[in-house]
Amino acid sequence: MRLWFFHKNVLKAFRAVLFFGLWLLCPVSGWGDEVQIRLFESAGGVQAIQVEGGFQVQPSGPYPVRSGRFEVRKAPQGVGLYPVGSSQPLKIASRLRLVSTTPQGIGVFHRGRTHRYDGTLEVEPDGPGGLRVMNTVSSLRYVESVVGSETPTNWPLEALKAQAVLTQTRLKTRRPGTPLGDSTQSEVYHGLEPITPAVQDAVHAVWGKTLTHQGHPATVFYHSTCGGRTSPASWFRPHNPDFTEKPYLTTVRCTTCGASPFFTPTTHVIPAARFRQAFKGLHPQVVEEDAAGRPVAVRLTETETLSGYAFWLRLGQSFGWDKAPGTQFSLKHLENGGIQITSRGAGHGIGLCQWGAAGLARQGKSYQEILSHYFPGTKISPFP
Repeated sequence: MRLWFFHKNVLKAFRAVLFFGLWLLCPVSGWGDEVQIRLFESAGGVQAIQVEGGFQVQPSGPYPVRSGRFEVRKAPQGVGLYPVGSSQPLKIASRLRLVSTTPQGIGVFHRGRTHRYDGTLEVEPDGPGGLRVMNTVSSLRYVESVVGSETPTNWPLEALKAQAVLTQTRLKTRRPGTPLGDSTQSEVYHGLEPITPAVQDAVHAVWGKTLTHQGHPATVFYHSTCGGRTSPASWFRPHNPDFTEKPYLTTVRCTTCGASPFFTPTTHVIPAARFRQAFKGLHPQVVEEDAAGRPVAVRLTETETLSGYAFWLRLGQSFGWDKAPGTQFSLKHLENGGIQITSRGAGHGIGLCQWGAAGLARQGKSYQEILSHYFPGTKISPFP
């Protein structure tokens, strides 16, 4: 989901905050040399993709494919590889495996967006007329791509290092055998394009390092802009009662995210009729806030109360994420029946504030100091 009216670098920082971005602590699976990512996770179904670049096709090969652009779509016997504009397939199989043979990777075109991917692409049928597209790459390449996709690459090196440690920590704690996604439901992954020399320098400098607490991998969250103070993880509990609280996921004062375009409060008015359609109620009231001023509970009617996080998600899904980019919001009832929403910050507000981390780095703080600030009581440990 995009906010098309923001600058590209701001978009990168904000993508980390939409939807959940919150991972529960998972059984440790180990790092592994490779990771598998499901592409187009939030696209709502993939009917066909176009590919180009140097690659080999497996099975019944491998054999090289001549240059040009090809379309991969569902075929009666599985999946077919077709020259663009042709009904005659070059290959049909129950599963197609495309192996990159050039440093530029495999170009993938879908719904007007283009990304290039290293490693292999595996395409197989998925539901009526749909495709499941999986990308397998080295763990190093994955971390490089996530850091470049989630963070403006012109940010200070120490901020990029901090982001890399968090992504590596998430790799450490992922469920065994579970593929990752490429959207904000996991971490944003856009293949090779976001990988710059600065990103590579940052990742290589901290490769093999994770954030730990009392000898165990930490549960790490991050978001775009906290607006002055992060929230403890207990803020998330009403939305997910099974969430395990951690002492290092606490409220932290942040004085360095003021450069964020989301730091200044924004105000929007939702007409009464539109609000009624989305919430089935006209008089939402914030009935509880946490220490950072984020709503913990919002009462819609006498019989229905939502967690602050669930209310925020529904706001964004119903009216657009620009109406309340951050969970630090307030509600005001206007005389005309409309609901005025004032929001500050961007994202769920737990863990590392990305704009704050960049500000600390510009003050000369190291990535260790940045992570220690937002996750007090943790330390940097090598991957065993």
